[in-house]
Amino acid sequence: SPDLKVRDGTCVAVDPDLLVTVQAMSRGYRVMKTPDDPRSGTVAGNGREAAAEWLDRLRTVARSMCITALPYAQAGLNSLKLIDDGELSADALRDPADLVDSILGVTSLRGLTIPAIGTLSTEGRDLLTGLGLTAAAVASSSLEARESTVAGRYRSGELTLQTYQAPITAALGGAGSRP
Repeated sequence: SPDLKVRDGTCVAVDPDLLVTVQAMSRGYRVMKTPDDPRSGTVAGNGREAAAEWLDRLRTVARSMCITALPYAQAGLNSLKLIDDGELSADALRDPADLVDSILGVTSLRGLTIPAIGTLSTEGRDLLTGLGLTAAAVASSSLEARESTVAGRYRSGELTLQTYQAPITAALGGAGSRP
């Protein structure tokens, strides 16, 4: 229903690495005849239709809701900062939105990062702001806020933080396909 407040207040975080994999599967793929024997040859995989259907369903959802991209391959912010490769960091954090948009045919929410582990260190914050990313969603348990806000919004340097309650997100994740 177009008037659902929960839907309007929800943004679906999409794993771009998963999208790339499912898109490739939807075009057909091959698997080993005998997985423990690399010389056994290959046969056509049998998940092509399921992958295509899943991708079509996600495209339908993406057209009706807010969509944002997760860091590619669940890249860790601290690891990226330690590696100190600007191109790799941009590939992992800024560019996934373009990938999600091209596969799903939408314009996703830009500038938001959802760290894979739900926390944000000073190094991670500096990495994000250095890439021009302006906001992050982090677990409320990861902050030691001096003052609390009802909406769970905070500032850390130039970065806007939105907190979420990990138990609530876990419950939503466990609700299944027909909550």
